[in-house]
Parts: sequence; structure tokens; C-alpha cells
Amino acid sequence: MAAAGPAPAWGARHRLHPVHLGVAPDVDAAVTAMRERVALGGDTDCVLATSGVPGVSDACWRGPVARYVWDLTDRSRSRWVVPFGASGRPGDPHFDDQLPRWAAGELIPVPATELTREGDPS
Repeated sequence: MAAAGPAPAWGARHRLHPVHLGVAPDVDAAVTAMRERVALGGDTDCVLATSGVPGVSDACWRGPVARYVWDLTDRSRSRWVVPFGASGRPGDPHFDDQLPRWAAGELIPVPATELTREGDPS
């Protein structure tokens, strides 16, 4: 039997396959549409860990819901990312705007809020 050649890269085989049960039909349709948009890096045991059911499917439905890095001395240097976006409403510009950054392992600044106290470094 001839060799099959090198195994494809993790991201060529492993694609995001989020599962949202019991959500509104428009949310389900939007989540389904994002499944093929990004390749996933990492493996099953790293910071970018994602996985499916080994031996059954390479569709990745397990992974971090968010990544945060908090700078406790200067909140303005804190970073975060979520796999979809900050909005849960399909059609909102922030519904899935963080997905490419999440898949690449990037972080973005944590936005300042009105809760920031006067004199805080953030």
C-alpha cells in the first residue's frame, strides 16, 4: 500500500463547530454559518486547545469560551478575547467580530467602562 503523504495541518482538518442548544433560530443559523470561516490552530493540550471526539470527528466543539490576561497594576494593559463577539445578537457588528482573533490566539484591549474610578491607572 502506498503512503498517504503527510498528514494535513491541524487547522486544515479541525474546524470550529459550536453547538448552541435551545437557542433562537436566527442565533442557530448565524452560529452554523461561522463553522467553516476559520482554521483552528493548537491541539488538545495547549493554550489554543480545541477538540472534538477523537476517532469520530475533527469538528471541534470544545474549546475555551474566553481568554483573559489581567494586569492588576494597570487595568488599561489587560487583554481578552471571546470566540464569537461581545454581542449575542446575529446581525450586530460585534456578534462574531472576535472569532478570527480568538482562533489565531490574539488578544484585544479590555474596554474601559464608566465603572473605572477616578485615579485608577486605566
